[in-house]
Amino acid sequence: MRILFATYSLAFQNPGGGEQVMHSLKRELTLAGATVDLFNPWRTDPATYDVIHYFSCLETSFWPYVKKNHPGIPFIVTPTFWQDDGLRSWLGLAKQLLLGRQSDSRLVRFELPDYWLPTTATEAERLAVFWRVKRSRLTVLPN
Repeated sequence: MRILFATYSLAFQNPGGGEQVMHSLKRELTLAGATVDLFNPWRTDPATYDVIHYFSCLETSFWPYVKKNHPGIPFIVTPTFWQDDGLRSWLGLAKQLLLGRQSDSRLVRFELPDYWLPTTATEAERLAVFWRVKRSRLTVLPN
């Protein structure tokens, strides 16, 4: 199986926990017999992979590209996402809905992944509540 890993453009400029999750999963999948490559926008052809796995929710512009140009390839996201559950977050989401800004919002983009692999149950719950990700597409994969 060939798996393509991708992430936001500045991820490795200040590597942290998300990058560690990516490298650890790459190591484990490789040991299990998979071929795992990191996306290079100048050299990588996503069409040659069986799965595309994106890490983070900071930049989501890659997501529509994948779904439009490679609709038959399963698209997975490990969000490394922390949504504040305070009033400010709820008001921001309500504002997006009321103003009709769904077409370019994360709310719409969060419908694109086929599967989500959050690293904690709290992260999964916040994706379901704040961003309406269907629970059937959420599987917690601990670090």
